[in-house]
This record gives sequence, structure tokens and C-alpha cells, in this order.
Amino acid sequence: SKHWFADEVDVLNETTIALSIQLQQLNSEVAEHMREVTSERNFVTHVLDSAQVIILTQDSQHRILRINRYGQKVLGIDAGVTNFLDLLDPAASHDMIARWLAELVAGEREHFEAEFDIRCGDGKSINVVWQHSRLQNGDGNSPVLLSVGMDITARKVAEVRLAWLADHDPLTGLFNRRRFEEELEKCIR
Repeated sequence: SKHWFADEVDVLNETTIALSIQLQQLNSEVAEHMREVTSERNFVTHVLDSAQVIILTQDSQHRILRINRYGQKVLGIDAGVTNFLDLLDPAASHDMIARWLAELVAGEREHFEAEFDIRCGDGKSINVVWQHSRLQNGDGNSPVLLSVGMDITARKVAEVRLAWLADHDPLTGLFNRRRFEEELEKCIR
């Protein structure tokens, strides 16, 4: 029944209805934002996992925090198993690379590019060109390093083969005419 004057019960009832409407609106907004965030997260995860490059993050101690599927497959490791510096081929200059990574952690650098050999889980070495960047952690604590590597082993093998072909006959394996003339000229001099 309708009262001429609103008492406490009527005010409480109207406030409850208004609050329930606001809660429903907030719930629908939160649900929409969650769908958007989930969609973006799924997209980023799909991109990282389908990219044909090694993508990994490492902490300030060079422990691998996350690595994409392609990186796991190429390097033969599981996510979060190893230290980045342990992947370096024994012939690589560990000190120089560790110094550059430390400069990234300290904020003295924001980025650096380096090419060096990586030892895979099966014992083989591959040549990788790396792009290392410093990412600030969301909580303001120590930074996270983003490392993106591209396997250029096939390109390096092709370069060596082309250099050999520039000086040799592919059928006989002997010096070609141009190289023979160079060698003959050296001997005559």
C-alpha cells in the first residue's frame, strides 16, 4: 500500500532496490572487462607460442621465468628449468654477456643486441642473434629482462658455403680460375 509519507521501511526498501540495480550494473561491467582481459591474454599467449623465435623472460639473477613453446622446442628445455647463462656455449664470452645483462638490470642500458652460440638440450650448438630489453616489473621491484632470439644457424652455414663457392669449383673442389690467378700472382710476386 502507498503511504502519504515515507517512513524508514520505505526509505530502506528504495535504497535496497537502488543498490541492487547498481550492483547488477557493476557486475555486468566487471564481466565485460574480464572477457576483454581474457581475450587479450589469450591473444598474447597465442602470439608468443606461435612465433618462430625464442622468447623468454628472466629475472635479475638470470633465471628463466617464462619461455615460449618454440624456445622450449629449439633449446630442448622446460619452462623455468634453467639459468640463461647456462645456455651459453662454453666458447662464448660469459663475462661480457653477463656484464651487459647486469647493465640492463641496473638500468644503465635499456636494450642490447648480441650474437652468440647457445648449447641446446641435445648437445648441439646453434647460432642465435638476441635482442635483450629491460622491462620494469609492475610491482616496482627488480626488473624483468625480455630476451628474443632468432636462430640464424642456417644463414651462417649458407654464408660459409657461399664464401667457399666464391673460391672453389663445386665439381672438383679445387680453386676456381679467379682464385688460382690470385694465388699464382702471389707466388710470382
